[in-house]
Amino acid sequence: MGKYFGTDGARGVANQELTPDFALAMGRALVAFLREQTADDSASGAVLRVCGDIQVDVDIVSDGGKGGKSAGTVVGITDPSRLRILIGMDTRLSGGMLSAALAAGICSAGADVWMGGVLPTAALSFLTERGKFSAGAMISASHNPSEYNGIKIVDASGYKLTVEAENRLETYIDAVLEGHGSSPPQGHEVGRMINWDLALGIYKEHLLSAVDFSLQGYNIVLDCANGAAAQVAPEVFSELGANLILTATVPDGLNINLNCGSTNVERLSALTVATDSHIALAFDGDADRLLVCSAAGEVLDGDQIMAILAAHLKEEDDLPGDTIVTTVMSNSGLEDFCSRRGISVVRTDVGDRHVMHEMVASGYGLGGEQSGHIIIREFANTGDGILTALILLKALRSHGMDTRVALSDWLTFPQYNTHVTVPEYADGAVSAAAKRALATAPPVLVLIAEMKTRPGIARILVRPSGTEPIVRIMVEGREEAAVVAAAEELRATIEAVRDKRE
Repeated sequence: MGKYFGTDGARGVANQELTPDFALAMGRALVAFLREQTADDSASGAVLRVCGDIQVDVDIVSDGGKGGKSAGTVVGITDPSRLRILIGMDTRLSGGMLSAALAAGICSAGADVWMGGVLPTAALSFLTERGKFSAGAMISASHNPSEYNGIKIVDASGYKLTVEAENRLETYIDAVLEGHGSSPPQGHEVGRMINWDLALGIYKEHLLSAVDFSLQGYNIVLDCANGAAAQVAPEVFSELGANLILTATVPDGLNINLNCGSTNVERLSALTVATDSHIALAFDGDADRLLVCSAAGEVLDGDQIMAILAAHLKEEDDLPGDTIVTTVMSNSGLEDFCSRRGISVVRTDVGDRHVMHEMVASGYGLGGEQSGHIIIREFANTGDGILTALILLKALRSHGMDTRVALSDWLTFPQYNTHVTVPEYADGAVSAAAKRALATAPPVLVLIAEMKTRPGIARILVRPSGTEPIVRIMVEGREEAAVVAAAEELRATIEAVRDKRE
């Protein structure tokens, strides 16, 4: 069986690894998968939410009752008994090609497609759940360069698919690629495609409804990564009264994440200081991440953002269980900061999907990753960079918008990250196996065990990346020199194992 899904959906170089043919097959497979889920739920007596009657959802598929033209005009044309799937994309040049292929596959299998256009991933999640779609599909490679793209699926509740569900969907993809499956529908049974021009506007109103404060008098730098936030983020912060300094808000299909966004925040430091801004907010290509620059030009990562949010929500008596959820990658400084405030920290495997699973299972309200994926469950079912920025600014207003005051007792443990490239990336399955083999090679495991006894070393993590052809290495401790030396020694050992196997 092919292995198509990684940490965050199916991803690869567009038109090379992630082809229109594959997107077409995934569209057909997704419909078959959803029909199987529908049959299983029907047999168990579960309440289904796979089609949803459009007519009872006029507000969400229209303009929320504001009187404009809307996708509500298609009521009566679409069949409420059909599966309906929402597609969104970021600003990559290949997005149109892949979304068209995915839509063709879905329609050719007899389901209807609603094309939301350029949307943040969080918007797709929100609209899928609120609009009672059968599922949603986001065409994006998030923080990766423009030549990459990806397809990630959310269920009817807006949650990313579980690993088990992805595995099942992969069997359907294999069947389609091998030419198996039922006969394609004909005539009126072919699916319809609807352009939903108002999708982004509905999401914007959702963001504005989450806050009730003014940003008048504040200078804010917005770096939209030339991605999915480029239109909606400036509109939201402008309507709240902020004086905006905009950068990376003119996407051309090729400049997404190019020397900008949450993976390239260093240049924002100088811009924030030069413009006398109170804060800078940097999103990634699909706007599910947020990193921040303070007025002094200091970069805040996801750990520090979570710390500010956790302290604020605790003070507001709005932090369920007085607990936050993060991953094994988060700095131990986060645990120290939270512990002093009576807040517990639960760690999961890497990936916001794992964070969300723990949050749902245990009833927690705040979680996220060091990379800037932050989930605030009161408002979202996935990481939402724009929403996180809004709630962060609300928290900082009580500190004069000064991150140094909010983090006055924060102490970052020395942490060093590096990686080893895995060459067998042409075949996704082989690459995944090769990455796992390198990360768990006996010489590597022996060295890790020995390193954990060294003074100054607290935590070691070696793991295969779920989205890139690399093995990631993280070492953390109280002595920076020891941390760096250990990480580099690990990298050299893994490279030696790799080179010997080649």
